[in-house]
Amino acid sequence: MLLGGCGKDPAVAPLSQEEVGGIADSLLPTLRDGLVATQAGGGQVLGMQGTLEVAGTTWDFAGYSPDGNLFAEGQLQTESHPARLRVWGELSLSGAQQGTLFLDLTLNVTNGTFAGVARVGDTEVPVSGRLCCLD
Repeated sequence: MLLGGCGKDPAVAPLSQEEVGGIADSLLPTLRDGLVATQAGGGQVLGMQGTLEVAGTTWDFAGYSPDGNLFAEGQLQTESHPARLRVWGELSLSGAQQGTLFLDLTLNVTNGTFAGVARVGDTEVPVSGRLCCLD
């Protein structure tokens, strides 16, 4: 039997706000470790699989998985200010969730709270109530 197609991948259903929020939640320990490495001038964060390499203002995710189910590939950038640290960029997701995760987060260094958004496709979730707090 031959199956024909039009050459396009099947449409992927958009993620719900709960799903995008869950992705952000699962990456919180990684974000914390990345911020510590940034403040230390660089370092490596080991996931259950893959790595996050922090060098200067760049975070490189290489087959990184915090849990063995969700995988992230790509780069985030950082920008430091005296009272805050901004992290932004896009990560390609595979495994349990598919798509491109866009992050634009700001850490208030004084009180350890995050502000900003996480977005996959058209679904955007504010992180201020989810990613609290950096210990």
